[in-house]
Amino acid sequence: MMNMANDGVDARRQPDHKINMESAVADEASQEPLPKEFEQMLQKLESEVRGHIRLEQQLKLQLEAQQVKMEENVRQQYSGQLEGLQNVRMRRIYVSVS
Repeated sequence: MMNMANDGVDARRQPDHKINMESAVADEASQEPLPKEFEQMLQKLESEVRGHIRLEQQLKLQLEAQQVKMEENVRQQYSGQLEGLQNVRMRRIYVSVS
């Protein structure tokens, strides 16, 4: 007969499950790298992360510099066009007055 308190799980199987979990944890512990190896792996990963952050910052700076150049070019272009329009306007005024 099923035990309803265990949601249909046979009470005799629970201790086996617990033993399996303990052996799995013991297996993982035996496969863990030595502390020195772990520290070296951690340092290598931290170094890689710092390198990626540095690269990201450099890319952001380059992007910013390109945006500034582009905005300056657009300003110069429109400034030249504006000066040309002002010259045309001044000529029209001069011609109409004379």
